[in-house]
Amino acid sequence: YETGAVRKIGFGAEREEIAPMQPLELKEKVKENIRRNKLIDPGALVIVSVSGGPDSLCLLHLLSQLREELHFAIHVFHLDHLTRDGESTQDARYVESVAENWNLPVTMIEADIEEISKRERRSFQSVAREIRRNHLLQSADSLGASRIATGHQADDQVETFLFRLLRGSGPKGLGGMNYREGKLIKPLLNVWRREIEDYCQAAGLSPRMDWTNREMKYERNRIRNQLIPYLEREFSPALRDIVFRTAEILRDEEEVMDSLAEELFQNLAVVREESVQFYVKELARQPRSLVRRILRRSIQRVKGELLDVDFLPLEEVAEALEADESFHILMEGGLEVYREYDRIVATKRSVSGESDLRERELPLEGELDIPEAGLVLKTREMDYNRESPIPQGNTVWMDLDKIVPPLKVRGWRGGDRFIPLGMKKIKKLQDFFVDSKVPRRARKRVPIVEDFHKIVWVAGLRMDQRVRIDGDTKRVLEIELRRVG
Repeated sequence: YETGAVRKIGFGAEREEIAPMQPLELKEKVKENIRRNKLIDPGALVIVSVSGGPDSLCLLHLLSQLREELHFAIHVFHLDHLTRDGESTQDARYVESVAENWNLPVTMIEADIEEISKRERRSFQSVAREIRRNHLLQSADSLGASRIATGHQADDQVETFLFRLLRGSGPKGLGGMNYREGKLIKPLLNVWRREIEDYCQAAGLSPRMDWTNREMKYERNRIRNQLIPYLEREFSPALRDIVFRTAEILRDEEEVMDSLAEELFQNLAVVREESVQFYVKELARQPRSLVRRILRRSIQRVKGELLDVDFLPLEEVAEALEADESFHILMEGGLEVYREYDRIVATKRSVSGESDLRERELPLEGELDIPEAGLVLKTREMDYNRESPIPQGNTVWMDLDKIVPPLKVRGWRGGDRFIPLGMKKIKKLQDFFVDSKVPRRARKRVPIVEDFHKIVWVAGLRMDQRVRIDGDTKRVLEIELRRVG
């Protein structure tokens, strides 16, 4: 049931076996895809990502047949994953020889995907996908290419739908891939795997086969080789056609909702360098379906793409908004979304809970740069003049005799305590930050000045009661906090 025409769509629909598609028929089908979806403009340079397998080799052959008629140029790209005991390098040599035989320029890239995935503790497939995409985009920029063509086809679309359904994706994710997303185009998206195999055989092509596509340790392979055949056998032989059609319908519906969400995002979002923020009241007034889409746009702004973002965490945020509850949700892909007082913040997650500031010694006379926070601390010793007004804000005076050198500057640590000026009891620094409404991420960049025994100043916020000036003070230490630039 790999290919065929569908008599009817619905439960129990059957596929009719049809004659294999001839090369000329598939060429016309792909040409129509390019025309209808405006995939390639005349005069364009198209980078074709070629692994050497049936899909990408078929795509390269078809585009090479169409380039003169449609007036575009081709540049071949291949990424060698350096895996499979040297077989991937043989794939690379094969692609390079094909490009040479067909008189096509080629870019060959190597990357040790397995080593990178182990180091970053991420799946092999997600790392490979990200590195390939990044190199393709870089190559497009350097070569001046306006399009990047990949060999994704109809069976990939069906597998993507089921893969995302099992992960809890919403309508956006279930809609799957588009024919065109920015520079990326997929001319074979409505072509089935069997049609591609028939084309390769009829055209005399000899694609490379990757045996890891049969390994059941990968979820997508289990979907392809176990789940889909089971569903076709036990429920509907027309499963692939039904799923493919459903994904198309969802994509069409999403286009309308996306336009509404984009307009709201532009009106409501406060975009920072490393975060996107919203006022709780404004976001909570929107329907849940639009809240999810607005959050997706926030993640896209922060991370640059939407890979590894599931539907369920977005739903958690929407539910917490409706209930007017606080939340802090850690997402895959190094992201976090949390409520901070009257705002919702989407940002990249810190690698650890430690402060961004490293420990340094602070001289009693001089300056200390804190480049990671963009700050400078300036100190000087001076006689205390009771008639001089005591400074406020980012400059403090401390009783020098109450300080036990050496002074050090560091970041906030769990368990830090001090006695805020004007109070009598010790207070946890975390509680002080909460009471002072210091944003969670900003806390990691607040310099903490301490002497040998205690915190003496939470820089820019509050001095410790124990180093305050009193009637016995003779000499003071002045510390000034300045922002660079």
